[in-house]
Amino acid sequence: MQIKIPKFPSTSRELTYSDFSGGLDYLNSPSLLAPKFSPELQNVRIRDGTVGKRPGFKRLYSTSLGIGQINGLFQYKKANSDSFNIIAHGTKLYEQYDNDQPIEIKSGLANAKASFFVLSDTMYLHNGTDFVRYDGSTPEDVADTAYKPLILIGRSPTGSPNAGTVNESFNPRLPSILHRNRHGNGLHPSVCLSRCYSHNGNRQWSSDGRNN
Repeated sequence: MQIKIPKFPSTSRELTYSDFSGGLDYLNSPSLLAPKFSPELQNVRIRDGTVGKRPGFKRLYSTSLGIGQINGLFQYKKANSDSFNIIAHGTKLYEQYDNDQPIEIKSGLANAKASFFVLSDTMYLHNGTDFVRYDGSTPEDVADTAYKPLILIGRSPTGSPNAGTVNESFNPRLPSILHRNRHGNGLHPSVCLSRCYSHNGNRQWSSDGRNN
């Protein structure tokens, strides 16, 4: 006896995926994902909602900088068209040209993530502890080269009876600032320089200055 198998309607359908802007989603079940999400993405990258092959990596220089983390990488482009990389690795700072081995230019930095910016063709690095400027010659701590304002003049060493006259604004980038005192009973006037220390956000004065 011959059995006739009935024909079933086709249940297949074509789906077109053109938006991958959601990227990779490991959090939700694959069956619940919207079309713009994917449960698996390997060796690809998503740019402007489209999927492309992830490019590979190449070694820029032959010798490792050693144990430690990369705390920052910045491409420093100078006005004279000179361009090179600045690398913050561990507690050290390096400059690196093309495929050349990085050259150490500063040490003793805090081992922390660093940010960079350029102002007036000079690069600045800040990592929450250190604030360093570099123009391609020698790195310097900003506090060592920043302007030191003379904020008060005519102040008594203890602040009494003369609190002094404000002359310039406080520079928060300096660990100490200067003011000009007059001390004595008026018969032996002299001028000294004292320091203002910032302690827990409060400015404290100390007449540990030197006579001029």
